[in-house]
Amino acid sequence: LKCHSHPVAMGYGSRRGSPDRRRMDSRSRARQRPMRRQSPVRNNRRGSTSRPRMDSRSRTRPVRDSRSRSKGRGRPNRQPYRSPPRDPPVDTNPWRKPFSVTPEQRRNSVHVNGYLYATLDWSSPFAPAPWSFEPPERYNHQSRTDPSVTAWKSIPNGWEIAEAFDEVIEKVIKPHSWGTHMLIVEGMKAYWTAAGRKPGNLEALWDYEKGIGRYMLKPKFGGNSTLHGIILMKTVNVVQ
Repeated sequence: LKCHSHPVAMGYGSRRGSPDRRRMDSRSRARQRPMRRQSPVRNNRRGSTSRPRMDSRSRTRPVRDSRSRSKGRGRPNRQPYRSPPRDPPVDTNPWRKPFSVTPEQRRNSVHVNGYLYATLDWSSPFAPAPWSFEPPERYNHQSRTDPSVTAWKSIPNGWEIAEAFDEVIEKVIKPHSWGTHMLIVEGMKAYWTAAGRKPGNLEALWDYEKGIGRYMLKPKFGGNSTLHGIILMKTVNVVQ
């Protein structure tokens, strides 16, 4: 007798040795599938003839010599560019006069080694100082230098601030009074004149302010407010 409820009869069961495809799991199906053959390019195992992948470092190209490329092309040798010589600057200031020395300026100057030395206000080398350098008995710290000393004074064309060399000190500053107590030279150095306390000696620094073609001494206060000073200048070129 056939029993329809038997699992074998219904087709849900299987006998030994007869696999049932309906009840196979994913593991058993993967075992029965044939393995795919890998391409020889992706196979990097030992003994493989495939070419390994190259990283960014190994892909760098060899450096070529630029000299070897330009030899056969007949390029001329390039010389460095040289700018043409420039003309000397031209003074376009209509207020600046050409360099010249008047007879009066020459009388108020001292000639040393081909250069003329004078003060900005063109005072005579033998003029006495306008007042004494000694401070008064009663003075306060609010007193300041006379405005005539600290006024702006122009420097003419062809002249510059003098430097205090030994020969300049001995022949220009020390033996002459110049109508002042001190002569101020390059570097804001103030030297006593013949009208000062110690002629030819460096006393202190006297600050000055520089403008466009002019100079101004800064004021002093207290006991130094009675000092009189003038800037010393010289010609840029030799004057016969």
